[in-house]
Parts: sequence; structure tokens; C-alpha cells
Amino acid sequence: MSIAFQILYWLISFTLTVGILFINIMFLILCKDLEQDYVNPIEFTENLNKLVVPEYSAEGLLCAVLLVGGHWIVGLTLAPLVYLNVKRWMQHRHVFESTSAFNVLPLARRQSQVKLGCFALLFFYLLYSFVYFLVHFSTNGSKLSADFRFDIAEGTTV
Repeated sequence: MSIAFQILYWLISFTLTVGILFINIMFLILCKDLEQDYVNPIEFTENLNKLVVPEYSAEGLLCAVLLVGGHWIVGLTLAPLVYLNVKRWMQHRHVFESTSAFNVLPLARRQSQVKLGCFALLFFYLLYSFVYFLVHFSTNGSKLSADFRFDIAEGTTV
């Protein structure tokens, strides 16, 4: 694989993971606002429904990027979540309704907390893999490794 493809892969992976983390944090903030009566159920569901499509598409795209990039185990771990999202979408259960906001709030909040934890772990795994890639790439005598070396004294390199 070319270095440009690898860098693009890591940029897309990090961007999607951070986006999913941001969406889940926003969801938890909205849930807390509803519990504290800072927003009414209608505003809550309007704001929440705006986040559903970006979250589902980001999770699906992240799963596809991980599978294409060769992280099979992580990509296949996300596949059931993508399947669940597609199933919810096809059954029109992805939209939150204001009349049942308080009924579905505990389950939805718990799901968001679990997603937040899983995607935080995924972020740190991707960060570790990226650092490993950079170290491996720079020590294999590639063209990029010359950029990391500098002269301390004439004739010596570090």
C-alpha cells in the first residue's frame, strides 16, 4: 500500500471515530438536559433526530474503512452495530418521538454510554496502531526515515 493511502486511511479513521464520540457526548448532554428540565421533549427529539443520520452513516463508513484498511477484527466487531442501525432504519425505529421520550430515555442513554466507551477504546487502539505504523515505517529505511534524522556533528547521524 502506498503511503498516501495509509495517511488517508488514518485521517478518515480518526475523523470518523472522533465524530462518533462527539455525537455520543452530545446525546448524553441532551439526555441530561431533558432529565434536568432544561429542554422540553419536543426540543430534545428534534435535536436528537438531527444526530441520527450522521451517527449511522459515520458508523457504517468507519466499519467499511476498517475492513478495507485491513483491520478485520475491529471492522467485523463493528459489523453487528451497522446491521442493527440498518435494521432500525428499515423498520423506521431510528426516529425518536417526543411522546415517548421519557420512556426510551434510560435505554437510549445506556446504549449511548456503551457506544461512547467502545468508541473511546477504538480511538486509543487506532492511535496505538497509527504510532506503530509510523515507527515501523520510519525504521524500515524508507524515504520518509531520512526526514527524521539530523546531524549532531559532522559525519554522525541520530
